[in-house]
Amino acid sequence: MTSPSGRETPPRHAAPANLVVLRHGQRVFGDVIESYLRRVDFADDGYARLIRLPGYSDAEVVVDPQRGFGQPIFTHGGARVDDTLGRFRAGETMAEVAAEFGIDQNELEDALRVASRQAA
Repeated sequence: MTSPSGRETPPRHAAPANLVVLRHGQRVFGDVIESYLRRVDFADDGYARLIRLPGYSDAEVVVDPQRGFGQPIFTHGGARVDDTLGRFRAGETMAEVAAEFGIDQNELEDALRVASRQAA
């Protein structure tokens, strides 16, 4: 597929059942790949535009190269997750951080839980 600028672009939506690991020639688990591909929004050129990160129960956290320098951000408020957690770790209360960044306190608590699991 070629973009309007003449650049080669990836296929729009490859069927996960047909994906193969090139090194081994094995087919991938289509159901697993499909569940991850549902988290990706694609731009008109076929490349990933936004990825919704798994693991959060209350917070909606995305990676969007157009916002937050491609770092994980809260969709509500647009704050970078690392910035909010840094302020909390520096001693501000959850309520103060949530109010400062315009996010729900439950979302901030959820992000803290996810970050704590990653560190363990």
